[in-house]
Order: sequence, then structure tokens, then C-alpha cells
Amino acid sequence: GNNGALVNNPTWTAGKFAGALMFSTPGNYVFMDSRGISSSQGTISLWYKPNYTTRSTIGLTHEILNLGPKTYTVGRIRIFNNREHQDIRVNHDPPPDLLSYTRLSSGIWYHLAYTWDSAAGSRVYYLNSVANVTASGTWTPLAVPGRIYVGKSEDSSSIADGAIDDLRIYDRSLSSLEIQSLFQGAAGLLDTLPPARPKGLRIR
Repeated sequence: GNNGALVNNPTWTAGKFAGALMFSTPGNYVFMDSRGISSSQGTISLWYKPNYTTRSTIGLTHEILNLGPKTYTVGRIRIFNNREHQDIRVNHDPPPDLLSYTRLSSGIWYHLAYTWDSAAGSRVYYLNSVANVTASGTWTPLAVPGRIYVGKSEDSSSIADGAIDDLRIYDRSLSSLEIQSLFQGAAGLLDTLPPARPKGLRIR
């Protein structure tokens, strides 16, 4: 994996599972290099608990993750919401943005995932393992930017204003079943009971 550096002391807080990082003060963030990440296909998965309810903070931008590192870096992948009415916005250069209109409420953990595959022409934003916004159409992938910023972008003072836990970035586009497994498995919802023997079964 790629190790991240904590800048300006984002604080540790209770997470979805163990510990999460809270980004609530301007200037605190995590950055890491983007080594091993594919521009042609991939997946970003994370848990996010906002300190606000979307649509109640019109005029503010909340930067969750920027594979950028800047807001307009060529080839960027940016997950955020902004001064318009989008509840979550995925800005992936060069394809058009994915805009979600599903409200997020303060103090609740949400699983956000974004998958992309340029050759297949597929982009999907998942909310709690359910495809929330999809787009189709192939595009020519650009070079992956060199750094990833978590909690803000390099050229903006806007912050996530919330907690982020269990960030994962894959170099392939995960299937819907794999996204569901991330959501259910990480949330401890997988069935751990051994299978029961069917009644009337004869073993020969």
C-alpha cells in the first residue's frame, strides 16, 4: 500500500470500525503518492461521516478526496460537494461529472465508492453499496497525477468537515458484488453461521 503523511494534525476519532481521521480544521489533511494507481480503471472506497447535512451549507465546498492534487489538475479524480446543490460530486477529468442528489445527514456514516473503466466506458458512484449515479461512454485516460490529498485539495482551504475511515484505492474497477462485499463485510454484516444440512439429504 501507499503510506500517507498527516499534515497539520488531523485528529483521531472513533471510526466506523476502529479509528478514523477527523478533518474539521482548515489546513489539516493527509497526502500520499499515487504509485500503482491506474488511470484507465480503478476504484475508490471510503467511509465518510459529515459534520453537516448536505444542502444546508450552500456556499461551502467540502473536499473529501482529490487524486489531483489540485482542484483542476489534469487527470484528477475529485470527490466532494460544493456551493451548488450536489450532495456528492465526482469530478473525473476528462469525462463529465457525476452528480448525486441523495442527501447526506450529519453524524451518520456513509460508504462512498467510485469505480471507473475507460475501455468499458463505465463510471459508477455507489452510496452504501447501491449504484447512485452511473455514466457510460469511453474516454482516453490521462496520466495519473502524482499525489493524493485526503480531507482537502492542495489549492483550496475547503475541508471535508467530517471523519474518513477505511480509505481503499484499487487499480481495477470492482464489480457491484465486490462493492457490496466491501460495504457488508466491513460493516460486520456478513453471515458467519455455518450452512445447515438440508432436511432429507441423502449422502451416497
